[in-house]
Amino acid sequence: MARVGNDLNSGTSQFYINLNDNRAALDGKYTVFGKVIGGMNVAYTLGSLPVYTPPDGQPITPSNAMLTSVTISDSP
Repeated sequence: MARVGNDLNSGTSQFYINLNDNRAALDGKYTVFGKVIGGMNVAYTLGSLPVYTPPDGQPITPSNAMLTSVTISDSP
């Protein structure tokens, strides 16, 4: 869950699907929860879209990065 700077109480509804194992980089300051149980190909497709140079990192063509349906469940 994303947060703003060092403010521990600034978590918002921005969620990330990690395409690589980056647990060490998160260093205990972020909450990691959940698991993709289907459709990981969509996450890899989104991850391969061309983006602007960091730190922005936003998709160059945002309309290519739209999800039309996501299901979040408390059990697989």
